[in-house]
Amino acid sequence: MKNKWFIITVVLVVLITLVTVLLMHSKEEVVVSEEDESVMLPPVQIKILNGCGIPGAANLFADALYYENIVVTSTGNANSFNYNKSIIIAKKDIPDDLKRLREMTLIDDYTLALTDRTTAPFFVIVGKDYEQVIKRIRSKEKSKK
Repeated sequence: MKNKWFIITVVLVVLITLVTVLLMHSKEEVVVSEEDESVMLPPVQIKILNGCGIPGAANLFADALYYENIVVTSTGNANSFNYNKSIIIAKKDIPDDLKRLREMTLIDDYTLALTDRTTAPFFVIVGKDYEQVIKRIRSKEKSKK
């Protein structure tokens, strides 16, 4: 009879310990850095347009964004080659993605040109400052490593 109670007590202690460990483990907070969180989000889709007239500038800019959480849907020429500064044009009202895009491209200037007819929710017009912007993007990438 004593043996039976001893076994029941041991089993109960083991069960209580397991339940306690499981409860403590489930209450742990998972800390995710902003960088990890950004990668877990779907990529931002953009179209890159050459606004400076220098051949290949849009493709160079697209290459600089390779390690960012961005999908370049296409590249092409802007309506003018007179853009001194690179700019983001938001075609869809997606504030969180606009914020992420500004952080990933390091382009502060943006404008809203909302439309339902668009090939991408955001256009980036590469201005004459594109070399400096590319350098900033690449130095940001180096600092992450």
